[in-house]
Amino acid sequence: MIPPGVNTNLQNDWAIAPNPKMMMPVDKMVAVAIRGLLKDKKELKPFLINAIAAASRLVPNLLIKFGNGEFKKFKAQKNAQS
Repeated sequence: MIPPGVNTNLQNDWAIAPNPKMMMPVDKMVAVAIRGLLKDKKELKPFLINAIAAASRLVPNLLIKFGNGEFKKFKAQKNAQS
């Protein structure tokens, strides 16, 4: 199973809360997993993961820039709390 971020209580204590629009609901993730298992799929990838994989081939620098920006926000927030 290769899920994107899944909206659970695990994020409650994060310094920066994830964007809920970018998080997959738990019930949807479970449904994808069950459908894949019933079809005996070797890899289970929800739509968002396929979209990210395609984007990483088309515009890899954009994804790296986005990830780096998110890390900088997290680091700044963590430093502000210290």
